[in-house]
Amino acid sequence: MPVCLASAQRDLSEGNWRIILIWTAVLVGASLLAFIPIAIAGLRRHPHAHTILAFALFWGLISAGSVGYTINANSRAAKEYDLRIKTGFYDPRDQTDAPQPPWLFWGVLAAAYAGLLVWTSAYPSPRQQ
Repeated sequence: MPVCLASAQRDLSEGNWRIILIWTAVLVGASLLAFIPIAIAGLRRHPHAHTILAFALFWGLISAGSVGYTINANSRAAKEYDLRIKTGFYDPRDQTDAPQPPWLFWGVLAAAYAGLLVWTSAYPSPRQQ
């Protein structure tokens, strides 16, 4: 066994476990959402099933990364906010430097997912032909 793996010990405190669980939930959620158009394309024997697979995987990676990054940014901002308040260098009413969720980007991702579902469902199933 390599020495670097044998000596790799991290303190998994409450905050670190929380981050691991949040990222796991984000990845599982994005994977499940990406699997839906893949499954529909496979069941309908869509002629562009491989292209749909590629688009769905790309959408899943981009959406998981965006949501995970936003959650991490909000977590870091909350820690910084608490630290500034505890040290007395911050006004609790001032929220100007709080990170904003990328609503426009998420809207584009939602529209892309809807388009992917429409494209996948547009091809009739073999039973209907």
